[in-house]
Amino acid sequence: MAETRAVLDGLTLCDLLGHTNIILQVDSKLALDWFTNSIQIPWTLRVWWRHVHLLASKLNITAIHNYREANSLADYLSKMGMQTKCMGAINYNVDATFRRFYAGEIAGIPYIRIVD
Repeated sequence: MAETRAVLDGLTLCDLLGHTNIILQVDSKLALDWFTNSIQIPWTLRVWWRHVHLLASKLNITAIHNYREANSLADYLSKMGMQTKCMGAINYNVDATFRRFYAGEIAGIPYIRIVD
């Protein structure tokens, strides 16, 4: 659900701001497959994906998959948003996990995933 809402909210924001050429990077292979209609969307998420596809029809979107390690800050924020049911506010001074991920992003420290 978090990935679905992140895609919908991100595309909604792009549309509201007038951005039409978008590169959508998702760390969920399922979300990418749902976006491209490669697999059947679970009935519990279909209403959200109808909104996504309606928005996508108005935009020029290139969708790509990133491994979760390359997107850890965004992944953490989406999970926190779903847990707390907030509209995106997070306290940098209190949330140590956020500070750690953010510091890594700012410093350009890569996450390495070894695949055999």
